[in-house]
Amino acid sequence: MKMPRNRIKLIIALMFSLILIGNVSAASFSLGTTHGTVDTDSLIVTENKTLTVSNVPAGDTLAAYKILDVFYNQTSNAITYEFTTDFKNYLASSTEYRNLTIEDYSKMTSGNITSGAVASTSTLDRLASGYATYIKEQNIHGTAMTTNGNNRNASLPLGSYLILPTSTSKIYAVMVGNLSLSEENGEWISNNQTIVGKVSEPGVITKTLAGNKETDSVYIGTEFTYNITGSIPRYPTNATNKKYMITDTMSNGLTFSGMTSVTVYDGTTRLTVNANGTVTNSSSQVVANIIVNGQVITIDFNLDNVKGTEISVTYKAKLNNNAVIGGTGNKNEAKLTYANDPYSTGTHDSDPDTTLVYTYGLEILKYSGIDKTVVLEGAVFDIYSNASLTTKVGSITTDEDGYAEYLGIPAGTYYLKETKAPSGHTLLTDAVAIEVAGNNSTLSPTNSGYYYAEISNNKNLFLPFTGGMGTYVYTIIGLLIIIISVIIYIIYRKRSSSKDNNEE
Repeated sequence: MKMPRNRIKLIIALMFSLILIGNVSAASFSLGTTHGTVDTDSLIVTENKTLTVSNVPAGDTLAAYKILDVFYNQTSNAITYEFTTDFKNYLASSTEYRNLTIEDYSKMTSGNITSGAVASTSTLDRLASGYATYIKEQNIHGTAMTTNGNNRNASLPLGSYLILPTSTSKIYAVMVGNLSLSEENGEWISNNQTIVGKVSEPGVITKTLAGNKETDSVYIGTEFTYNITGSIPRYPTNATNKKYMITDTMSNGLTFSGMTSVTVYDGTTRLTVNANGTVTNSSSQVVANIIVNGQVITIDFNLDNVKGTEISVTYKAKLNNNAVIGGTGNKNEAKLTYANDPYSTGTHDSDPDTTLVYTYGLEILKYSGIDKTVVLEGAVFDIYSNASLTTKVGSITTDEDGYAEYLGIPAGTYYLKETKAPSGHTLLTDAVAIEVAGNNSTLSPTNSGYYYAEISNNKNLFLPFTGGMGTYVYTIIGLLIIIISVIIYIIYRKRSSSKDNNEE
């Protein structure tokens, strides 16, 4: 149950005032040997109670750091509170709180630390945040709390404690828990306390390829858009460390299209991306700085100037000739680096969110007849991406080993139309279909990511000859003349023989 703020203030005031209740029975709790400095006849209370923090994410560890000691005077039956040595040292080092007294402390109120609504020096939130920073700087060790499901527990001497995480990927506001004394039926009673963990989830980053799926593939030279979205974590009001940076790493097969291709939104408000990489709002405040270093793009945000709860970034890149063909694809990943320790310098890297874009190649072997060992050089094919042969992709020519390849194409079926046959062979009349990255595809036996076909050509019906068709025609004409001459000679001889016989 949430306790009203004015009631919290009243309890704190009663707890940290000098308490002397005449009709309360002498206390029966355990005492140490340390005397108080306010009441030198009092002894420190060593009675232990359990302080519990609920709503703690799995894997996180917490520690308790004492702010106030409780002292008891057995003679006067009085309770007093004093700052611990560590807390006194912090106050002495602080300009704001150097003269803080127990009475001042008792008057402080506690707001919703994670909302960013409380910034006054008169709030417990502000004071506790400063002490948290001091603890980090001075490497002060607290009492580790034990894990029990989503609870963290510690058995501690009565007093007031600051609770901080010692291991987490989340963002915690400072938490103050009190193991106090109260009067009940004429007796001093000490109680356990449970407080709810004040934890904010870190920003979540998502990387997508606009208009595509992770299994999509493209031609080399294609430009596409990457989208990055990130939610902004909530930091405590007085946090001194509010790091929020996106790091985007492109593989060597990708080329950044330049600063002019970048857009940045703060919520639904589009910001101005300047040529020097600064990102500004309508008030000319710098919201982020973009730095491009080779294949790495970093976007470092100033959260003090971020107004929304989500940012989004888009930019363009092209697939270049260094692209991986098939295989693992061409990776682009974004990660978020954020401050998970609001009062020191600690940061945490999120797991990267990755997109992949693929491209493939095709390969053919050209051979003669049915003998695949007789390879053919010089066959030229045009490549089309449709069966009607209207969308040309490119051309290939077989080499001396009979091979030809074409790289940088998306998955699909391609049609190879022979435009020039190897010497001594007939031109193919039909296009040859090759399926790339499909269910019926054949992978190249030698090149990863290439899809393969073997194509045969038949020899010409006529043997090759020299002199061209002109010589061939003259030869035929000559033969015809000879044949006609022979026929005429035979006819002439027959006629001459018949005439001679008649004359006799």
